[in-house]
Amino acid sequence: RWDEALASQASDWAERCEYRRPGRDRSGYRLNANLYLAKDHVYGNRSVHRMVNKAIEAWWRSKERYDFSSHCGRACSYVQMIQARTDRIGCGMSLCQNVLAGNLVVEYASMLVCYYYPGENLLNTYPYVRGTSCSRCPSGMDCRDRLCRIPGAEIVPADLYPGNFRTRPQAIREYRDKLTREEEVALTDSHNKMREGNRLGTSLRWDPFLQRWAEWIIHCEVDYPGPNSTYTNFVRLDQGTDVYNVVSKWSEEGYNTNLRMEHGCRTPPGESRCNHFTNLLGQSLTTMGCAARDCGEGTRQLVCLYDNMAERPSRRRATSTRVDPFAIRRRPDPRPRPRRYDPRIDGPRSYETRVEGRRYDPRTETRYDMELRRANEEAERRRLYEERRRAEEQRRLYEERKKAEEEQRRREYEERKRAEEEQRRREYEERKRAEKEQRRREYEARWVNEARWRDQGRA
Repeated sequence: RWDEALASQASDWAERCEYRRPGRDRSGYRLNANLYLAKDHVYGNRSVHRMVNKAIEAWWRSKERYDFSSHCGRACSYVQMIQARTDRIGCGMSLCQNVLAGNLVVEYASMLVCYYYPGENLLNTYPYVRGTSCSRCPSGMDCRDRLCRIPGAEIVPADLYPGNFRTRPQAIREYRDKLTREEEVALTDSHNKMREGNRLGTSLRWDPFLQRWAEWIIHCEVDYPGPNSTYTNFVRLDQGTDVYNVVSKWSEEGYNTNLRMEHGCRTPPGESRCNHFTNLLGQSLTTMGCAARDCGEGTRQLVCLYDNMAERPSRRRATSTRVDPFAIRRRPDPRPRPRRYDPRIDGPRSYETRVEGRRYDPRTETRYDMELRRANEEAERRRLYEERRRAEEQRRLYEERKKAEEEQRRREYEERKRAEEEQRRREYEERKRAEKEQRRREYEARWVNEARWRDQGRA
């Protein structure tokens, strides 16, 4: 049964942000607890529901390591869930900036704590007595689903989960539509930290032009890509979730571009497959812009665009005024127009040397320069594709080698265990055979002595 007092104590313990089990409650009674730690802060009913299900599955999976005994071993979470004498439970959740787990410190995590009462010593007590289910139910209880229950009692209140689930007050957030200035700064910082962690020297900066593009294409039902030169990421969040947490979730995708995603990614034409993580790690990227939109039902759509401003088609410098990206038109430039490139006077030169030292201006670009620029861009895209392909091939070979080593170690371990078992069996049989032979000799000697004594008595 759900116990509000246990839930209150579990919430208090979770707010301490220490990943360790408590000993006894406020009254001195033994309390057993199960703990679960989730990366990032978890908001919203659906996210909390998923976290609780993952916690229960993780605790239940330890069943594989439990062999019915008085010591819980490495399956204490599972043993606690099946204790026959435990009849009350209460859980609480906390959002922690830092969680102390032994000698480690985990940043931005959600901690779930469940208390069970009465608590039993899991190190020297069997969780239940083997036999027929419900054969030892206390008087006044009946059997439902092979468990002893009080007739008419409500096991879990109908209004408890998830609306009344005990969490810290910080878990309640207002519903938002567009990105705030603080969220824009947090998104930029989280992207740059992720790129620095992967040893990418160039940092991304927020671009109002890409932001307006993202606001133009964002849609709750369809994932519309950005301009042809941009990389695009789409994601659906729960209302109240910090947007910067999505970057760390994208890092969990790694370099696997074959994932099935409800809201995925887009690359420029001619690029290879992608995922969210590979898009934000592009080596040539210099700018980014994102937009958000409230999609109802407690969800929020987020779209992020990335590109290289130097390789972007010419446009008027973006301003803070909200302008339709498709309505941007070129205005006369008051500066003197530079002389057009003449190969008879200037000699042959590449696209890189032409734009070096000054801003790129497409009005001075000849057909030869345009073809050379496109060839260089295609060569750069091909080079990046080959690098990614080689990295994926090396990673695949490493995983195969690691799997083969693990399989070899497993076979060696099984053979060693089998040899030890066979050796112990032979030693046991030899010992039993020697003991039996010794008893037989002693019995024969005793029988001969008794026969001799009988013969002497008759004489």
